[in-house]
Amino acid sequence: MNQKRKILLTGGTGLLGGEFIRRYASELDIYALCRPGTPLAFPPSVKVIPCDLSSDFDTKGWPQGLDAVMHMAQSRRYKDFPDGTSDVFRVNVISTMKLLEYARKNAIRKFVFASSGSIFGGSKDPIREDTTPHPGTFYALSKWQSEGLIRQYQPVLDAAILRFFFIYGPGQEMRFIPTLTQRIRQGKTVTLAGERGFKFSLMFVSDAADSVFKVLGTDGVGILNLAGEEVNDLYTVANKIGSLLKLPVSFEVRPDTQEHYVVDVRKMIRLLGFVPPTSTDEGLRKTLEAQSTPLPH
Repeated sequence: MNQKRKILLTGGTGLLGGEFIRRYASELDIYALCRPGTPLAFPPSVKVIPCDLSSDFDTKGWPQGLDAVMHMAQSRRYKDFPDGTSDVFRVNVISTMKLLEYARKNAIRKFVFASSGSIFGGSKDPIREDTTPHPGTFYALSKWQSEGLIRQYQPVLDAAILRFFFIYGPGQEMRFIPTLTQRIRQGKTVTLAGERGFKFSLMFVSDAADSVFKVLGTDGVGILNLAGEEVNDLYTVANKIGSLLKLPVSFEVRPDTQEHYVVDVRKMIRLLGFVPPTSTDEGLRKTLEAQSTPLPH
């Protein structure tokens, strides 16, 4: 009988980390770093290590003999600029440095980091792994800085930098899809740059979690863009949400100056042998059905 792989995971109470734990707690031996006082609903097998990544934390006493460190956490103050910049920098950058050193000193071979497609700042062309980043926010810059740290450790760690694009799913707040949904529920106008608005790639949270699990079993991943294959636009997705809610959607069209977030996912498919199975229609339906306000019939 094969022994379970042992991993240390940050961000277990977030959308992606929580979904990963729910799906793979029975297949992995998981140690989850969690901010003290955070409500937890983990399976009994998950071992919790209280740790505030925004503090001057110490890794002494943390488990040894692990197979991987999975850094999925991000600052909760990512939109709070400039008041939240210290928290963002500590959680997104300084903690990354400390976790890299923890992995190196304890001979933990694999390091998996959840970066963000926001580091690119949009592009007229499909975004590839070698597309030049142009981070336009402090949050995006912090992710890009962490990527730079991780690249320096590539000679001593098998580090995977995962650039996720527009992850969404049940329970998410404040991000793109829940914010758009809220506008439509409130009858507010959706502004389009051009007739159909900007184009983008989405990734449903269960597909994102499954891709991370595949990365754990794949050597030499390096930098990897992760998203669904479908190319969406704001006009179409807003209307899909309106249809599910049985609500009209009003639009305001402005000049098309918008860059896009369409992702080239060929490396993901080739390297992981993985095509995210959840369509935009299915993902939106599952997301809205899970909200406290039920869908109309």
